[in-house]
Amino acid sequence: MTYTAAAAIGVASAVVLDVLLLRTRLILGRVFWCAYPIVFVFQLLSNGILTGRGVVLYRPSAIIGVRLVHAPVEDLAFGFALVLATLSLWTRLKPLAPPASADPLPGAPPASADRAPGAPPALADPALGSPPVKPPAASPPAPGRSEPPAPLA
Repeated sequence: MTYTAAAAIGVASAVVLDVLLLRTRLILGRVFWCAYPIVFVFQLLSNGILTGRGVVLYRPSAIIGVRLVHAPVEDLAFGFALVLATLSLWTRLKPLAPPASADPLPGAPPASADRAPGAPPALADPALGSPPVKPPAASPPAPGRSEPPAPLA
């Protein structure tokens, strides 16, 4: 099997996985096509360096010969398939919402009655045995002002 055939099978498999099997349909959405160019630029950069410097070589009979920044188009197609398949699986397997009993952050201290509702928890490093560090108090108003400035909304 040539690299061209393997890349074509990879792209077709990733599209079938995304659209038909997992039904995530990322390839049909705008978000995927807005994010993919970011991946594509870095793929071109890394493939261009590796193939341009001769670190990775291809047998001419295994590829169709069209290159973009030294990288065979088969590499770009295969990279597309890997990104699409990974994002489709990640989208399908990620939980929709954390369980109701889960802490907002792993290892975060429990809510305590000595702080105001909505105030951040005191910071501490239990591994070092350090005491909690309270957030700094609000600074007094500037001279000539009777109240602190209003927050920007």
